[in-house]
Amino acid sequence: KKGIDALQAAFEGRRITLYLPEAEALPWAEGDRVGFENEMQTGPDSRLKLLLEKDFVCLDDTDEDQSDNYPNPRSVC
Repeated sequence: KKGIDALQAAFEGRRITLYLPEAEALPWAEGDRVGFENEMQTGPDSRLKLLLEKDFVCLDDTDEDQSDNYPNPRSVC
């Protein structure tokens, strides 16, 4: 997202959307970095902790569709 410098979140309707700074999104998707974390101020005395991580393919057998997951860095080729 343009105009932000850290991981942010928005809650609109019944949907939570996480936003990355535009300059970091593509390098993250294509690189080795696993995720981002940040804290957002949500009120005068409250903060929300955010964590966004890549979803890796499981190393054990699973029936879950993993076709859009990242390759697991712990797998041996």
